[in-house]
Amino acid sequence: MVCCCLTTGLVVLVVAYFVVRKIVSRLRIARYTDVYVLITGCDSGFGNESAKRFDRIGCHVFAGCFTEKGREALQAESSDRLHAINLQVTKQESIQEAYDYVVAHLPKGQGLWGVINNAGISGKYGPLEWLSIDDYREVIDVNLYGVIRVTMTFLPLIKKARGRIVNTSSMFGRFSMPLYCHYNLSKSGVESFTDGLRRSMRPWGVKATVIEPGVHKTPMASVQNYTNKFTDAWNEAPPEAKEEFGKQYLDDVIAYAWRLVKFTETKTITGVLDAYEEGILGRYPRARISIGHDFHFLFVPLMLMPEWLGDWIITRLKNPPKPRVLH
Repeated sequence: MVCCCLTTGLVVLVVAYFVVRKIVSRLRIARYTDVYVLITGCDSGFGNESAKRFDRIGCHVFAGCFTEKGREALQAESSDRLHAINLQVTKQESIQEAYDYVVAHLPKGQGLWGVINNAGISGKYGPLEWLSIDDYREVIDVNLYGVIRVTMTFLPLIKKARGRIVNTSSMFGRFSMPLYCHYNLSKSGVESFTDGLRRSMRPWGVKATVIEPGVHKTPMASVQNYTNKFTDAWNEAPPEAKEEFGKQYLDDVIAYAWRLVKFTETKTITGVLDAYEEGILGRYPRARISIGHDFHFLFVPLMLMPEWLGDWIITRLKNPPKPRVLH
């Protein structure tokens, strides 16, 4: 009887916690029209849609775009509250130019309320043996060092406003998968950087949130993109790696990766946009927001399992292909 009562009480407490957390996460600050936010990576995907959402609800948006085509297209679809600007997160001079532009367009004496570090790339896809150190550098330079460069450049303005920083990680920042090790590494770095940033900024009243999306239906998660990424890695793989894996492995691994995407992807990006909104406009934003069916129903259980069991499941999930020499 005592055990039953304790179990029931624990269940009630857990349910109450999640209900209260849901309610609190929906509370918003007042006066969106006073909010100025910088978003990186707005040419397409999460960044593009979030820039348009913040614009629609009345915020002032500085939308950083990598290409002139992306900048012009976004500006044409937006109000005059949105400033589509050129911004390359791998170049400090480009970030400084964006900083100068933001300062010139902020109300006199006002800081910047929010930064959303959304810009990111996946790089090539493939086994460890196919990837070079330069492949790692390319992904880390954008996904991790880009976040650090933008954050540290704009931090004085954020501290002045006692504002918000939202960094985009991934479920792969907490659970590393084969074929994407360089991407996993870059996103793990974002997790650690954001944790340190959040704790360091508490005395200044600055809040930092890390967003952890799973696989979502975006241009990045398309069969053509997966085909191109694996093929690029194969074409530049060392001869000994090609001999070890065999040409048939390339076709098999593309089909395998695509099966996993279709099995795990979330069809809408609304949850990611909601997370960005909570991080910037929430009265009490969470420190870490995980989004996606795959994250909650596949990767959270895997993370809670003993490593040997999780590894066993991953190596058998959706019938992964084997290199030629292992047949």
